[in-house]
Amino acid sequence: MAEDKVDAREGTWRQLIPWTELFRGFQVALDLNKLLLAAAGILVMAVGWWVLAKVFATGEDKIPPDWPGRYSASSKEDWSQFRKERRHWNLMNEAVGLAADPPVTRK
Repeated sequence: MAEDKVDAREGTWRQLIPWTELFRGFQVALDLNKLLLAAAGILVMAVGWWVLAKVFATGEDKIPPDWPGRYSASSKEDWSQFRKERRHWNLMNEAVGLAADPPVTRK
C-alpha cells in the first residue's frame, strides 16, 4: 500500500470558483472575425431599413395636410377626414421622414 502513488488533484480557478467562467465571454467577444461579422450585420440592417423607408414613402406627400386648406371649415366630416389624413401623414413623417424640416405646430 505504501507503494501506491497518490496524485495530487490539480485545482484550477474555474473549479474552485465556477462563476469565473463568465469572464470567458470577454475573450470570445474580442475575436476579430466576430467583430467584423457584427459590424457587417449592423451595416446591412441600416441599409435594409433605409431601402424599406424609401419603398414605403414613395407615394406619400411631402407637405402635410393643412386646415382648412381644401376642406370645408364648417363640415364635421371634413374635419374628421382632415384629422385622419394628418394622423397618417404624422405617422409616416415620424417613421420615414417625409419633410426635410418638421412642420411648426401652433399652440
